Amino acid sequence: MEHKKIDFSLESSDNESSFQTRESEGYRMVDLEKLSKAVSSAHVCNEGTLILQDDKTRRAGLMSELSLECNTCHDSSPLSTSKSVTQPGTSYDINRRAVYHAIETAYYKQVENILEALENEANEEMRNAAERLRQHILDENPEKDEQDILDTAISFDGTWAKRGFTSLTGVVFAISVDTGEVLDYHVLSKSCLKCTLKKRKCSDEVFEEWLLEHECDINFAGSSPAMESEGASVLWGRSIDHHNLRYKWMVCDGDSKAFNSVEHVYGETKVEKLDCVGHVQKRMGKHLLNLKSRTKGKLADGQPIGGRGRLTDSQEAEFQNVLIFHFR
Repeated sequence: MEHKKIDFSLESSDNESSFQTRESEGYRMVDLEKLSKAVSSAHVCNEGTLILQDDKTRRAGLMSELSLECNTCHDSSPLSTSKSVTQPGTSYDINRRAVYHAIETAYYKQVENILEALENEANEEMRNAAERLRQHILDENPEKDEQDILDTAISFDGTWAKRGFTSLTGVVFAISVDTGEVLDYHVLSKSCLKCTLKKRKCSDEVFEEWLLEHECDINFAGSSPAMESEGASVLWGRSIDHHNLRYKWMVCDGDSKAFNSVEHVYGETKVEKLDCVGHVQKRMGKHLLNLKSRTKGKLADGQPIGGRGRLTDSQEAEFQNVLIFHFR
């Protein structure tokens, strides 16, 4: 039986074509390299017609499993519309590209819009909170002028994306002791998800070119525990520019290293540290617990440290409450 190769062209022709579709409809995204190879290897008998078929059972997202088959001899050439990116049949390039494009142009874009709106609203609220605090200070200190830099007490604390000392993201807050309102915050990040995803998808040269216009989320290169100190430096360093306030008193936990980074940020006016009573209470409870665990056997009176009428859990809590009562 004689066979003939078909000429594949995108140009229209008035002659009757030997290429037709059957049981295939709709739109497809096709890898041109795979299409070219399939058409080049396809053949059709002299009196036959080449039929495009679609195996609907093997579709995977935007990938279709097509075939070019001669209707006379039924010789078939397979045509997958997309390359596999891992093992054959497990993941396809067209699907990954579609997802990445949707994330880049739709999801991320909306997230950025929402983030911008939230940041604008938060900044406006913090400006208003600072104005209320300034008015509160001026009411209590009539000799002060509205244009003066005012001293205030700030409660400082931070939190991390996960516990321990390996978190890649953290955030710190400056909260007014007088009003309880947030005056400022700062996010610190050691990683950028966009950079990570982009680097996987392109060459180093393309990545470096993309990086020139990219707004990277990475703004800190130190250790995770050092985020707190860095964040404090940022907040204290811009308090005058943002609110015309001087955070003179810093309320924080007793072992906070952040205080050392801001003690001399205002020059001759030194920042003073005040221990948070809540942290004092917590540390006292911790030391009492350690005392019980370290003290084995009986004491001088022949009784153990714990037990009924001794240092019980309820007794520890009472000690803590009495301590805080006298502080307050």
